[in-house]
Amino acid sequence: MDYLNPALKGKIILTYPHDDDAVLYQFWMLKEQYGWEYLEKLVANEPKWVRGTAWPYVAINNGWYAASFTTFWAFEPFPNQKTEFLLPEKDFFLTWFQTGAIPTQAKNKDAAKLYLNWMLSEEFQGTWLQFPVRYDIEAPGGYQSVLHHNTSPGDFRRWMIKRDLVERFRLQMRQLIGEPQGPTPVDIDYTVKP
Repeated sequence: MDYLNPALKGKIILTYPHDDDAVLYQFWMLKEQYGWEYLEKLVANEPKWVRGTAWPYVAINNGWYAASFTTFWAFEPFPNQKTEFLLPEKDFFLTWFQTGAIPTQAKNKDAAKLYLNWMLSEEFQGTWLQFPVRYDIEAPGGYQSVLHHNTSPGDFRRWMIKRDLVERFRLQMRQLIGEPQGPTPVDIDYTVKP
């Protein structure tokens, strides 16, 4: 509920939820937990709306905005990084694991298997910046396994399958916030304050 704090008015930067499925799911979960009134109050707190989930991190790290829950970054700070990434202690947060597969018509199945095995290797998973998909490898930053937090990596995918519900909520968020404005995530100049 901190994002409703009047001291943060105009100092929050958020990704348009109706422009990004993962962010849309976060707003769905907020609505489910706190109700529409929470979302209306959040919008009334005048956050800066942007396109893409990298933009909020960059803007916060540059000191232009104070907070966001629609971005991502490494659990451990990089040298000269000005921001701190914090997971909620009680509230739900979004996680999902990227899936991989080898198509039956793949021309080089052995190479594909080698690649997927490397992606799941202790060597690769041990250098991951966030939760590794393997539960036998510790998360960086002193965080416990994803299983010990208020998140569910499979729920986002299950929610996305409910297309009618997702598209109806996307339309509701568009009506609440307005059409996404500004450059697309691939066209953003990260040196200019949004």
